[in-house]
This record gives sequence, C-alpha cells and structure tokens, in this order.
Amino acid sequence: YDLLTIPLMVFQFDELAFAQTASLMTTLFWLCDTCFNFFVGFTRQDGCLEMRLGAIASRYLKTWFLMDASVVALDMTLAIIIHSGQSMELGVARMGKTMRFVRVSRFLKMLRLVRVLKLLAILEDTFGMITSSTTAAFLSITKLMGGVAVFAHFIACSWYFVGTFNVSSEPDSWAARPQEEGASKLYMYVLAYH
Repeated sequence: YDLLTIPLMVFQFDELAFAQTASLMTTLFWLCDTCFNFFVGFTRQDGCLEMRLGAIASRYLKTWFLMDASVVALDMTLAIIIHSGQSMELGVARMGKTMRFVRVSRFLKMLRLVRVLKLLAILEDTFGMITSSTTAAFLSITKLMGGVAVFAHFIACSWYFVGTFNVSSEPDSWAARPQEEGASKLYMYVLAYH
C-alpha cells in the first residue's frame, strides 16, 4: 500500500477520506505485526525451527524491531496529529501549525518504504522453498514485471510533480493545458504514466 500511495502524495491522494482510513488501517496492521513478530518462529542456521519465545524475541530485537518500531511510532504520531487536526475543538492558529507539521511530515512517510525491504526478504525466503522450475520462472517473471510497473509508477508521479511544479510561470509545461481544461487527477496520472 505504502509503496504505491506515497508517490501519489503529489496528487494530494493522502487528503482523501479513503486514503486517511486506509492509512490508519495499515498503521494498525503494522502495529499488530510488530507485536506478533515476538511470537513468530524462525529457521536457525542448522535448519531447525526455533519456537522458544526468548530466542524469537532476541532475534527480532536484533533484526527488524528497531525499524518496525520507528516506522510504527512515526505512523501513530502522524495519525494522532491528523486526527487532532480534524477536531473542531482546536483553535485556528493551533490547527494551522498542526497542518503545517503534517505537510512537512509527509516527506517523513518515505521512511515507511523501508518496510518493502522486509517484504522482499520474506518473498526471497518463500521463493527459496519452491521446487518447481516452471513455478519459479513464472514467479520470477511476475516479480520483474511488478518491479517495472512500480518503477513506472514512481516515474509517473515524479513526472507529474515536475510538470505541475511551476505551471503558472511555465505555460509550455505538458501539464498546463490539461489542467486549464479541468482534467481530473486520474487523467493527469494516466497521462504521466503513459
């Protein structure tokens, strides 16, 4: 989710109610995942499955815990700030400061992409268990095609950002004419992706 939606911030995707709800749900998912990782066994170097809680907790604390905890803490902080920013009880000045912080912290969300490294490690472990060469080849091709599609997504969002960065002073920008004609964000994204 984060891999696809973080680049969409240039389209103000994160301001949609759906995106805020989905972001909160992914935050809760990663919070639960961080807790559950203290109970997930692992395969030791000798090939045996380790299920002792002390050994599991020790390994998790030495590997992914710091990264998971920092990302979850950032997500929870942003969720609380965004939720409090939407509260009608806040004063106008305080709400302005909160929203300014939220805009600055959008760039901190890039830290969430670190989770992709964890996912890639899990996928590599899973691919290692496949014994069929046909299935392995199919999954490898699918993984490569997915990687190309995600890379093109990043390029499209970057291209949109560059095209709309200074549209008022650059009337020859590729994005100027469609925006003048009232093009939707979806149309602009497809145009940039194309």
